[in-house]
Amino acid sequence: MGSAEDFAKGKKGLWVNIHQTMRRRLEPVKLPILLKFGLLGLLLTLLTLFLKTARASESAIIATMYRNYAKDFPGVEAISVAKLQQWQQQDDIILVDVREPEERLVSILPGAISREAFERDRDRYQDKTIVPYCTIGYRSGLYAQDLQVQGFRVFNLAGSILSWTHAGGALMNAEGMATHQVHVYGSQWNLVAEDYEAIWSVTGNLVSDAHNARH
Repeated sequence: MGSAEDFAKGKKGLWVNIHQTMRRRLEPVKLPILLKFGLLGLLLTLLTLFLKTARASESAIIATMYRNYAKDFPGVEAISVAKLQQWQQQDDIILVDVREPEERLVSILPGAISREAFERDRDRYQDKTIVPYCTIGYRSGLYAQDLQVQGFRVFNLAGSILSWTHAGGALMNAEGMATHQVHVYGSQWNLVAEDYEAIWSVTGNLVSDAHNARH
């Protein structure tokens, strides 16, 4: 298996390339119109299966990367996106985004507060369940470890915002509007789900993987 970055780049634009190639090859062929539509329908079915497999593979890569990162904070208990969404309907959960301000400007999980906001009023949250998150869970895991030592009830969001996108989770931008853009910190973590647009910084400039988003 190649790197996560190679995998993520490899799938971008595949739909367009295959579809255009098949159309060019089918157009000159003297086939009954129903047969042509049948072949295109079969192609669409195969591509749908491929995309589902690609998404599952990306989720597996995220999970593997997180397991490796979690070795640096072994005492921290993780929580899955599915479990978090269940808890949010029952418990008083405080989501803490530990990413940098420029990352949060692109999008955050609905209802999340920044690490700075949490630190300013930390006594208020002493009896709450704290769930930090970042891009994939490494920075938030280290922060969760610190909070755990200080006596907080804390769970790290495994896979963090990347796993959130693969669960189809909503995101909000700095204006409080819904968005599908995600700052992924760097191209190595360009593993957002198919309907989301990854953004990262290169020498101070934002780069967008707009081919991955379908709005």
